[in-house]
Amino acid sequence: MPNLATLPDLSTHLLHTIADACWRQGIPLILWGEPGTGKTASIELLASENEAELVAIAAPRVDPSTLELKSLSVPDEQGRRFTLTSPPDWAARADSGAKMVLFIDELGAAAPAIQNAFLTIIQSREIGSYHLGLNVLIIVAANPSTDSLVAFDLVAPMANRLSHWHFKPTIEEFLHGLVRRWGRENVTPQEEELALQVAAFLRDRSDLRLQVPETIEMAGGPWPSPRSWDNAITLAGNAPQDDIAAIFTSEVGSLATSTFMVFREGFAVPPVETLLDPKFNWQGISSQLTFAALMKLIRHMEEHPSVETYGKVGDVFERIAHTTSKDSGAALVLDYMTSPAKGKAPLHKGVLKEYNNIVARVLR
Repeated sequence: MPNLATLPDLSTHLLHTIADACWRQGIPLILWGEPGTGKTASIELLASENEAELVAIAAPRVDPSTLELKSLSVPDEQGRRFTLTSPPDWAARADSGAKMVLFIDELGAAAPAIQNAFLTIIQSREIGSYHLGLNVLIIVAANPSTDSLVAFDLVAPMANRLSHWHFKPTIEEFLHGLVRRWGRENVTPQEEELALQVAAFLRDRSDLRLQVPETIEMAGGPWPSPRSWDNAITLAGNAPQDDIAAIFTSEVGSLATSTFMVFREGFAVPPVETLLDPKFNWQGISSQLTFAALMKLIRHMEEHPSVETYGKVGDVFERIAHTTSKDSGAALVLDYMTSPAKGKAPLHKGVLKEYNNIVARVLR
């Protein structure tokens, strides 16, 4: 297993750039990172925003024979038997030219025999007679051995064919993804509100964003990670208020939950209409609430990509950036504005111009 300190850090922003280059050149990449840091969610979002099919394979649970052509003995009309072969369904779709992200997860926890089965795919980009062309991006994910109860070194031919990166999204990127719900649909209003509250909480309590257990006993229970915080928000999205604490405890543990629930008391983000009102007193609210409110406006802007919406939100961003000393103003806006993933809605020419105007106004 590589020493993560020797690998280049890969933020979510950079992931899009590197993935695009690997896609065009047919180079597979591997993301090394602590468990629960959002590797899967980021790859799901990458596939969605590129309108590509995502095929996810959990490597340790794969029967090596399933990666080979399936054989079936069939009798003909004279009773003689012959063999038919067929590839996995996803391989046939890839061979036909379908745009695809092939995500091989937990490869470091897979035995060498399983790794060797994947080696053929990575080395020759083939399954039997079926070819995985440049329409297919191959991404591998693995946890470092110190964070895995079962771990194997990658076979040398495999490791040498992969572009190795330490997946390390910034806290800002994680919070943006959390609030955006990673591009998912059918998000409830309560889930949106919880996402804003958790984002504001973890921004100040980054120590509770990820706490990898130090013992096997602790690893067997709930503990805080980007994945478990996200799961808690999703599960509590439709739950009665009295059940929210129990749901969060089941995902992130009792200590993180109790600290979050104290923070959450009385923490309510005003409606969008109130935030857009020029008379709203931004200097009269806390930095945490300012952060959550700006995140709410960004989500509103993504969901309603029009010149009018961008103009109104831009007025707020400019006012916040120039009239408050809170660190959640211009830095937050520019982080979003320079992100390669600004939501799935396409920006027509007028909206794109207004988008560029916002950046100029905040920087002014």
